[in-house]
Amino acid sequence: MATPAPTDESTVTGRLDLRLLRRLLAYLKPYGGWVGLTLVLILFSSVARQAGPYLTKIAVDEHMVPEKAEGLGWILVGFIALLVAQFALGYVQSWTTNMIGQWTMRDVRLQIFRHLQRLPLKYFDRTPVGRLMARNTSDVDALNELYTDGVVSLISESVTVLSILGFIFYMDVQLGWLTCICLPISFIATSWLQRRTYQAYREARTLFARFAASLQESISGIDVVQLFGCETQRAEAMDDANDRYLDARLTSSLYHCAYFPMMELSGGIMLALVLWIGTGRVLEQEMAWGVLVAMMQYVPRFFMPLRDIAERFNTLQIAMASSERIFEILDSEPEPSGNQPPPPEQLQGIIEFRNVWFAYDEQDWVLRDVSFLVEAGSSLALVGATGAGKSTVIGLLCRFYDVQRGEVLVDGVDVRQWD
Repeated sequence: MATPAPTDESTVTGRLDLRLLRRLLAYLKPYGGWVGLTLVLILFSSVARQAGPYLTKIAVDEHMVPEKAEGLGWILVGFIALLVAQFALGYVQSWTTNMIGQWTMRDVRLQIFRHLQRLPLKYFDRTPVGRLMARNTSDVDALNELYTDGVVSLISESVTVLSILGFIFYMDVQLGWLTCICLPISFIATSWLQRRTYQAYREARTLFARFAASLQESISGIDVVQLFGCETQRAEAMDDANDRYLDARLTSSLYHCAYFPMMELSGGIMLALVLWIGTGRVLEQEMAWGVLVAMMQYVPRFFMPLRDIAERFNTLQIAMASSERIFEILDSEPEPSGNQPPPPEQLQGIIEFRNVWFAYDEQDWVLRDVSFLVEAGSSLALVGATGAGKSTVIGLLCRFYDVQRGEVLVDGVDVRQWD
């Protein structure tokens, strides 16, 4: 039986956009209540984590004198309460986030499997099994990172940045605007990261799927490889695929790793500016010492979530590249259902091929204008050389494939019409 060669390349051509993100977030809709609870926990947890430096400001400005030292005890109680709140809120948030992620992964895997069962057989002829396995395992695992860590952390770190800015503006508006200077720098650096890494990650996922497909085929066909003495050739092919994947990953890492030194430099410059300007204002009695002490804690905290956002953005890049590949499967046209009811239990068994033309690759015809009639209860022998189309006839009768021209009839009904 003549069959087409599997294709080597993925046809993914999309870009990182809101359309993909909306499709990914749509899987969270069944768990909207849990998502809402997680967002509330993120809000309160972020505020609790960033209230500590403000308590330090109160302690320095209001209780660092002997006559008011008794208030430091209450400040200590406040710190302990914040630590307990951070632990409790963080624990529940992590628990709900992981539950949502695991539920979502279950739904994605089930949807992929159900869709694969509805795809025509020619899809599997053209797509290596290893590639399908990679998309249902490693690519889905990449989405798991998105749901359990990526999106939630992006929201959490963004709320943290806003919380810190809120405390800073409440203490001193001028220093608040000074801190905001770093936001455009961070935006520019993140945009640069997005443009440089997205294509590299997408290429890496494609090359990994090719590597997995080659590995699966080499192992499953090891008897054929050994029979023809092709061990060296297969090893060289695997080495080449592995090297290509390594190069793609190193390229993406090169761009990604450049981001963190940029953020470290921005954070150091900002801390120096705050110390310089803040000290001058304190000496001129325009600002309290407690505000400067709190700012020295808030500035490093401000850049920590910005760095984490970049890391989560890296996770988002990987997940987007994987999502394109997953949606490529889910967007594949399933096998059409017929508009006739299921065949009756008692068929007459009249089989007819009427002017049938068929090709696996839409170009090289395996069957050319084939016509014959097999009456119920009679037999027909198909004789021919290997590749002449004998197995193809059986495949068309079972509707493993659909003909390009003509009809295959059972009891006078085209097999494409049966449900």
